[in-house]
Amino acid sequence: MYELISTDTFRNQIKNLDHSAQVIIEKCLDKNLINTSNTRIHGKQFAGNLSKCWKCTIGDHRLFGETDSVQMIIVAIEIGN
Repeated sequence: MYELISTDTFRNQIKNLDHSAQVIIEKCLDKNLINTSNTRIHGKQFAGNLSKCWKCTIGDHRLFGETDSVQMIIVAIEIGN
């Protein structure tokens, strides 16, 4: 299972979004990424040197993160459209 750890950049960027976008993103994170055994079901993993990184499209926004398979942690890095 994965745990969500958000960076300061992520928290600041999500605060700048309108309330409806914040709700959609939070629901999507809760439903699809937290407590899942495989993030690749709902996101796309990068290849090569960035193989730990993934992206997920939520509405008009893109969520970028990094998975650590040893600790099973999702690090939310940045959100933008």
